[in-house]
Amino acid sequence: MTRPRLSAVAVVGAVVGFAGLMHVVRRRKLARHPDFFRAKVVLITGASSGIGRALAIALAERGAYLVLAARRMERLTRVADECRFISPDSEVLVVQTDVSEQAQLEALVGQALDRFGHIDILINNAGIMTGGHYEAYNIAALREQIEVNLLAAMILTRLVLPHMLRRRAGHIVNVSSVQGRYALPFSVPYGVSKYGLIGLGDGLRRELKGSGVTVTTLCPGATASEMVAPAVEGFRRMPAQLFEPAEIAEMSLKAIRQGRAELYGDWMLLPVVWISAIFPGALDWAYKLSWPDEFVEMQRKRSVMPEEEGV
Repeated sequence: MTRPRLSAVAVVGAVVGFAGLMHVVRRRKLARHPDFFRAKVVLITGASSGIGRALAIALAERGAYLVLAARRMERLTRVADECRFISPDSEVLVVQTDVSEQAQLEALVGQALDRFGHIDILINNAGIMTGGHYEAYNIAALREQIEVNLLAAMILTRLVLPHMLRRRAGHIVNVSSVQGRYALPFSVPYGVSKYGLIGLGDGLRRELKGSGVTVTTLCPGATASEMVAPAVEGFRRMPAQLFEPAEIAEMSLKAIRQGRAELYGDWMLLPVVWISAIFPGALDWAYKLSWPDEFVEMQRKRSVMPEEEGV
């Protein structure tokens, strides 16, 4: 390589290195800010249980104003009461919402804006998981999986984004899954929907660069929730970690504060994700290291009726 080319490579390397250093410094400054979420308006779908509930409670502890949405009103009301008890000064708006219905998503955004005037952070968390052999799915079950897990997030983001862009401030958070990078057998539609959420986050993040609106995609590992309840003991035997929803919530809020592009809850799964992306098919067996036989068997035997997770 000639000297001019070496110099050019050195300059590029120095610029990239400096940019990376500044990014790390900015992240650390944001992470240290104790009042980052105070009085911020945060809309959470799927807030009635699991990660959604844990996020609501963690945000209430930090003084955020909350808009909580889910189908199950009784559970949602209990979560709202918990948040008000934790932080009496925080405002909590509860909106019963079926995220598969566009009219209800429009009403949700309308009520949030009427109450608070703006939305600082949107967390697209609502989700369901179906299971079974793919050939056994009826079309309605396939459609519901995509409508709840993916299309709802796309529509809700479309409804909220113009308001964020006008203010040149906002944060969109999509709760995907490790299955959005490494899909499992007998949960194929779920994996497809989570792949879509990662694509939504990647594309929007690049499109919104410099707009003041940040996009973060969360990819939790196995989490102790309604979706995996019958296989929890099996997960506890695996090398990969089984997280409590509160642990995922804390990691997620840190990622939001830092403005991270993606968060993976379990670093042990990253090599599988990366190698599978570069060499498709090379690690098709690797799911057995992280997902127990009980979970795979549970998914194989289940009907296609969904397990709700905070929807």
